[in-house]
Amino acid sequence: MALKLSPLRKASALMAVLLVSLSGYWLYTSSQTIKYARLEEFADGVSFTEQMRLRVKDIRIGETSVIDLFRNPEQREPTWWEYYTLKKREITLALIRRTDVEELGRRLAERHADRLRVILHDDRDTIWKSIWGLRSEDRYNKVVDIVITMPCDEITRIIYQSINSIIKAKIQEEGKTDKRIDLNEVFDLLLRDQIEPYIASLDATKRDDPCFKTFQLLKWLRGEEASGFDFAQYRINDGLKGLLDQVAYALIEGKSAWALHNLTVKVVGYTDPVRVTKEGIPLQKEKTGIDDWSKVENPLDVYYSACIGDRSAGGDPIYIALARPIGDRIRVQIRNNCELGAARAYVGSVYLMNRLGRSGIEYSYATGGIYPNSGNTADLKKRRINIELTVKAAKANN
Repeated sequence: MALKLSPLRKASALMAVLLVSLSGYWLYTSSQTIKYARLEEFADGVSFTEQMRLRVKDIRIGETSVIDLFRNPEQREPTWWEYYTLKKREITLALIRRTDVEELGRRLAERHADRLRVILHDDRDTIWKSIWGLRSEDRYNKVVDIVITMPCDEITRIIYQSINSIIKAKIQEEGKTDKRIDLNEVFDLLLRDQIEPYIASLDATKRDDPCFKTFQLLKWLRGEEASGFDFAQYRINDGLKGLLDQVAYALIEGKSAWALHNLTVKVVGYTDPVRVTKEGIPLQKEKTGIDDWSKVENPLDVYYSACIGDRSAGGDPIYIALARPIGDRIRVQIRNNCELGAARAYVGSVYLMNRLGRSGIEYSYATGGIYPNSGNTADLKKRRINIELTVKAAKANN
């Protein structure tokens, strides 16, 4: 005997069938949305609303994925009713680490991009995906462009492009050998000749933008609170990392134009005049800011020479080869400013080695102890490393 349905159930069933039928025509349509956000907002999360059926599959700058910087957004599987009634939810994109704001900004600047592209996809297995005319994957995708709006974007572009052009120009000067590049001079010229004039040209509203107060690359160049190192610490900070990363990219690109090449990297570490306490400062990997130690044969074997107690013994610094250390070794605890300067230089050398590799490159480091003419008070600008590059190259034969 056939099952009889009540009029109400018949109406509900008919509505469900109609809903599913209609959805095949207007549910699966490809579209693009543009959102706007400030770069620093991604530290806490940038949210937008989309249908629950659409899940985040990738986050790109151009064609390059940067999803590795972001937390996995919560994306609950929608129920049948939520799916077919186009139920919406809030999707939040947040960086894994707050410090990745600088890294995201660097990747945008590298590719001269002003937006993130969020790729959304409906991966549910439905009847419509087997019907001719509705099979195209384009019908189950959506793109959300998040345009990054902040006055510091132009400064980021200037910093990265200028460092790149300066480094490559110095490397590629024909007929030159033993070409010395002092990164501190490069950064000082960049600040004086390009960054400060650009900021001065802005109207008062843009000069007061909060990004100028939190922009670590700019703060490092100016020697403000994001200067080389925190008080009594040897951790390499994000502002300096961002600058050194761009130097490394420029060196790698420039080096490819030469058949024979050799690069020496020399790093000197300095401190302010405040003495290290009697308890000392523990020398530990987790306090360096370096995640990868695979290229280092004996991690944290830090040596120094020509420095006694807190001050250099005079004359030029004595460099310690990263691959063949000799001299006085730091034993577990950093006991004075000579050792603190050595630890800072060592960390800077390892960071650059991780970016540049070891082939054809010689790394060495030295301590300068207390920075010359430091007076008697703590000074952020004295807690620093100086980096000198010497390029020895011969132009490839045509």
